[in-house]
Formats: sequence, structure tokens, C-alpha cells
Amino acid sequence: MYVIIAGCGAVGSQLANTLAKAMHNIVVIDEDNKSFEKLEPGFNGRTVQGNTIDLEVQRKAGMDKADVFIAVTQNDNANLMAAQMAKKIFSVRQVTARASGTHAQMISARHNIEIIYPVTLQIRQIMEVIS
Repeated sequence: MYVIIAGCGAVGSQLANTLAKAMHNIVVIDEDNKSFEKLEPGFNGRTVQGNTIDLEVQRKAGMDKADVFIAVTQNDNANLMAAQMAKKIFSVRQVTARASGTHAQMISARHNIEIIYPVTLQIRQIMEVIS
């Protein structure tokens, strides 16, 4: 699969490393070039420096041939906007964004975008640990 990940923080870099080991074609987008240092030394994917909501950056990453787009930057609004661009402009089949709040639910329903809610996941995991 051709997977594009927006954001190379703790989640994005680990996700990229894991998917690259599974032999997927991975492209990681991040505004900060230093963020790519979080990728493992043997990372066999591609990196693109730039703002994930910039149409040219998405084109440079190869969004037109992506099977999956995952937005996990620290900015919920950027994640949601980038996800909508991937879905509407490039018709990416599977689009996922990390976000919180009720506006994310509306966008998810309206644009067929999967939303990951970190707070909900953490609460669920804590409840599993203490039960």
C-alpha cells in the first residue's frame, strides 16, 4: 500500500517505522526537517518537508496515488483540513485524522473520514488496566 502520514512526531514516526517494516510504501510529511530524525536509521520511506495543508506539498508527497492518508500532526484543524483535501481533491480511499471535539464528528460524518480520538483511546486503555 502507498501510505502518506502527515506529522512526524511520536505517533507519526512510530507509525511510519512500523508500516515501512511491513513493506508498505511510506511518505512522511512534516514542516520541521528535524522531526524526520525520529525515523529509524534504516527507514526506507520518503520524507517531504512542508505544510500538510499545502496542495503542492500533498502533490509532492504523491497524494494522487495514495491508498491511505493518515493525519497525526499536533494541530487538529490541520489534520482535519488535510484529511478533507486528501478525500475530496485526490479521492484517497482510506483517510484517517487524529482530532478531538464535536466538530471532528461532524466532519467525519460529512466527508467519510475516520477520526482517532486520543483522549477516548487513553481512557479506554486506563479502564482496561484498572478493571
